[in-house]
Amino acid sequence: MMTRFALEAEGSMNAMDREVFRLGFMATTLQQRVTAAEPSRRRRVWRLRRSLRDGVSGPLDAYQILLMLPANTERHTTQIREVKKTSGFPER
Repeated sequence: MMTRFALEAEGSMNAMDREVFRLGFMATTLQQRVTAAEPSRRRRVWRLRRSLRDGVSGPLDAYQILLMLPANTERHTTQIREVKKTSGFPER
């Protein structure tokens, strides 16, 4: 994970991000940290929602694609386990 200072050095932090870091470091509870990060989170989700791509079942935005990745990984993991259980699969 990059530190606040590394992010500032590479120029990827704007004023709102710096404020979120400031409030996050001052927060004493998890709820205070979540509340401090909410504006930044909303902005990032909005950016993901603006980028549309053609998917198999129609257009998808980047947020939907990110939500689908774990389900796709789980399906492939299940398929691998099924193949390993077959009688012809070699043992180690």
